Amino acid sequence: MQSEELKTYKDIEDFLFSQARDIYVQTLERIDDLLFLQRDKKIFKNSLRESRPMKTRFGRIVVKKRKYRIEVPFSEPYTVCLLDKYLSIEQIGGFTLSVAEEIDKMRN
Repeated sequence: MQSEELKTYKDIEDFLFSQARDIYVQTLERIDDLLFLQRDKKIFKNSLRESRPMKTRFGRIVVKKRKYRIEVPFSEPYTVCLLDKYLSIEQIGGFTLSVAEEIDKMRN
């Protein structure tokens, strides 16, 4: 973006938040790649990448996360996202927990 396009505070903020979203997505997907390479392949099988939207402090992002099928004896198989578990990512209605907490603060 050219400096002449950054004429207002909102222009600057939008530009910086856009850059932050890109970096955030790249970082999360890179961590997901590392978890994929280091996982216990006997437990975490059949990884499949899904695009998942998240509403963050920087705005809406879409992250490609891997989901793994886990088969446990005497139990129904289930899926888990190692990225969410590793980083303790919690969402409420598509909002990250930090955004949900900020909304709650504004309401009270």
